Amino acid sequence: MCSAQNKLYKSHRICAKIATLTMGVAFLLLSTGNVMAADTTIGEYLYDDNYLPDTGAVCVLNVKNPDSSANITNQSLTTTADGWYGHTFTSPSTVGYYRAEICCDTGGDHLCIDKSFEINEAVDSNPSTNDISSAVWGYSGRTLTGFNNLVSDIWGYATRKLTSGENIVTTITSTNIEEIKTTSDETRLLLEQLVNKPIIENSFEEFTDFDLIGKIKDGQKVSNELYISILLAQSTIDRVTKDWGKLSNNQIVESISEVKEVLGEESDSSSSDTLFGRVNFLRDSFGYKEADLIYEDIQAVKDSLNFTQTTLAVNGQKTVSLQKEFSSGSTYLKSSEKSLAIINKRLKESEGLSTLIDTNLNQAINVLGGWTTMTEREKNESVDGLTKSTLSLNRVPKVSNVLSSVYENIVGDKKLKNKLFSIRAILYSNKKLLANGSKAVLLTNWLEEGSLVIKTLITNPSTLISQDVPLRYYLPKELKKEDVIETDAGVEVKYDTDQEQLYVEGNFILKPAETKTIKVRVEDVWTISEGEIDTLKAQSDSLIKPLEKSAFFAQGITLKSDIDISLEKARGLIKDGVTPEAKIKSYREAELEIISAEEKLEKLKDMVSQASSSGSILGFVGGSQAIAVWGIVLAVATAFVFMTVYMKKLMGKETAKAKVVVHKTNNYDKLAVFLVVATISGLLSSIGVKKLVLPTYASQNKEVLGTSVVDYKTIKIVKLVDISGVVKTYQNEGTEAVLEIFDSGKVAVEVERGEKRIKIIVDQKEAYVDLHNVFSE
Repeated sequence: MCSAQNKLYKSHRICAKIATLTMGVAFLLLSTGNVMAADTTIGEYLYDDNYLPDTGAVCVLNVKNPDSSANITNQSLTTTADGWYGHTFTSPSTVGYYRAEICCDTGGDHLCIDKSFEINEAVDSNPSTNDISSAVWGYSGRTLTGFNNLVSDIWGYATRKLTSGENIVTTITSTNIEEIKTTSDETRLLLEQLVNKPIIENSFEEFTDFDLIGKIKDGQKVSNELYISILLAQSTIDRVTKDWGKLSNNQIVESISEVKEVLGEESDSSSSDTLFGRVNFLRDSFGYKEADLIYEDIQAVKDSLNFTQTTLAVNGQKTVSLQKEFSSGSTYLKSSEKSLAIINKRLKESEGLSTLIDTNLNQAINVLGGWTTMTEREKNESVDGLTKSTLSLNRVPKVSNVLSSVYENIVGDKKLKNKLFSIRAILYSNKKLLANGSKAVLLTNWLEEGSLVIKTLITNPSTLISQDVPLRYYLPKELKKEDVIETDAGVEVKYDTDQEQLYVEGNFILKPAETKTIKVRVEDVWTISEGEIDTLKAQSDSLIKPLEKSAFFAQGITLKSDIDISLEKARGLIKDGVTPEAKIKSYREAELEIISAEEKLEKLKDMVSQASSSGSILGFVGGSQAIAVWGIVLAVATAFVFMTVYMKKLMGKETAKAKVVVHKTNNYDKLAVFLVVATISGLLSSIGVKKLVLPTYASQNKEVLGTSVVDYKTIKIVKLVDISGVVKTYQNEGTEAVLEIFDSGKVAVEVERGEKRIKIIVDQKEAYVDLHNVFSE
C-alpha cells in the first residue's frame, strides 16, 4: 500500500499517515492551501471509527514561518462537544507560505495532519475608480498593443464615448433573474417527474426477505475505500498546489494523470476501484442524495484537472489563475468528505434499524405461529407491543392509515390478526426503504383475512411535486372474476388473455411523499376439506381388497402406499400456513399431491378390473407379463404353420398318385396323419407354455397364493433411507452380494423383520435391506 501511495504523493510522511487511517481508531479531514484572514482559526473535526465526535484527544498546533523559524510551538487546541479542535490567533504580517501541522493523541494512536496556509498582500475590498484605472494601466505586462489591438479597437469604436459609455454594458435586471429562477425551477420539477415517477407493475407474491445487514456492511466497506481514495487525490492536488512554482509542466501533467486515474470515468461500474466506481455503488445500492453530491464534486474535480492539463498544453504558462483553478479540486474533494461523513452516519443508523426490524419480524412470526394457543389477553398485549415498537422505528411516511380497518364485518380475533399482518408489511416496507433509498418506488403487497383482502402500499418518492401513479399487478391465478367481492374506488379488475389471469389496474394522484393503501377483497378459494382427503383414502382401502390373492397385489400395494403418502402430505399442508400468503402456497402444494393421488387411484381401478377376469384364459393372459403372452402366441403360430406346410405336401402327393392309379379306398390313413400332426403341435404349445409362461406366473403368485388370507391393513409401508443418498439391497439375509441400489426415499413393503436385515418387496421384487436403512412412516 505504501509503495502505491509514494508513487502518487512522492511523500513518505503521507504514506505513514494513510496507513494509520486504515488501521487506527480515528481520522482527520485535510484542509490546505488556505489564504489567511486578519484573525485566523486553524482546526479540524476529529471522529472515531463509528464517525462519532472524539472529544477526549490531546491536540497541539505547530506553525513555521516562511523562513522555517518557529511561529507557534505545541499550542494546545481547545475542543468542543462536536469534536472540533482549534486555535485562533492573529494572522502573521509577513507574506509567504507557512507550514502548519495539527497532531493529536487519542486511544494510543498519534495522528498528524497538514494545515499549511499562505499569507498574501491585502487587497482593498472597495477600490475607487482611480485605484482600478491605475492598476489596469500601470500594470507592467499590459500595453495597448499587448491585447492584439483589442483596447484600441474598443476606444476607436464610433458609437462609444468615455463619458456616456452607451452600449458598453447591459444590465441584468431583477426581472431577468426571476425569469431564470422560474425556468430553473420548472426544469427541476420536470426532471423530478421523469426520474422519480413511480410506475408499479408486478405480480402478487409472498414477502421475499433479503440480507440488509450484509448490504449495509458492503456499503460501509465501499465508503471507507472511497474516503481513502478522496484523501489520496486531495493530497496530490495540495502537494502540486504548494510546489506549483517549483514543478515543471511535465511534472504537473504527470500528477494530473495520476489523480485522473484515481478518479476514473463517470461510466465506471459499481465494482470498479475508482472514485466514480465506488460512488456509483453507493448511488445504485442506496439511492442517497449525498452520493449524488459526491458524484457532482468528483465531476467538478475532473473538469478542473482537464482544464489545467489543456491550458498547460496550449499555452505552457503556469499562471496564478491556473494554479487557483487547479487547487479548486481540493475544495470539491473537501466537500465530498462532508457528504461522505453523512452517508456513513446514515449507514450506521440503517444498521441499527435493520437489526430492530429483523427482531420485530421474528417476533411477529412467533406470535402468528402460536396464535391458536394464545389467550385473548396475550394476543392483544403482543400486537400492541409490536405496534408501538414498529411505529417508533418507522421511516415510511404517513403509514398510520395502514393499520386501520375499514371493513365493519371483520371484527374480533380476525381484526386483531389483520393488524399484525399490517405491522409485518410496514416492517418489510421499512426494510425496502433502507435498502433502496428514497429515490426508488416503494411498493409492498400483503394479504389479510376476511374473506381475503389484498392490500398494496404505494408511496410517491418525490418531495417536490404531486404525481400520477399508475398501478398494475396480477391476482393469484386461482381467482375468477366472480370471486372478486369489492375493490377501492379507482381500481378495476381485468383479465389478461395472454397470461390467462386477472390483474388489478388503476391510476392514483399522490401528493409529495404521500403513502396510499389500495384494497381488493376476494373470496377465499384456497381451501381443501379433510372430507375430500378421507374419501380418496377410503377408495384406495376398498380397491386393494380384490387384489389380495391376485398377481397384481405387489403392484397394488405399492400404488396404495404412494396414494396414502400423497394424501397425508396434503392433510399436513392444509393445516400449515400461519399467514394468508403461506396458506396459498400450501394449498397449491396440497393440490398437486391430491392430483397425484387421483391419478394413481385410476391406475389402481384398472388393476382391479384386470384382476377380476383372471379366472378365464383372457384374464390369465392379461395378468401375465408381456413376454409370457408372446411366448404363447409364438408357440401356437409355429405349430399352425408346421401343420399347414405338412398337410400341403401330403395333399400334393395324393394328387400326383391319383393321376396314375385311380381306385377306391378308405381315409383312415389321412385321419391318422392329421392326428399325429395335431398331437405334435399341441406338445410344442405345451412345452412353450411350460417354459415361458408358467414360471413367470408362478413367480408372481408365489407369495400371494401361498397365503390363505392377506390382511392388507397389517402390511407395513416403509421408506428406504440412507445419509449417503442411496440404499443397497441384498439377495438374502446372510450374503453381501448387492442385488440392486435405490435412491434414498424409495417406498417399499416390509415382509419380514430379521435380526440384521429386513425382507422387503420393492418394485415387485423380493430383497433384503439393513435395519438402519428402513424408516417406518
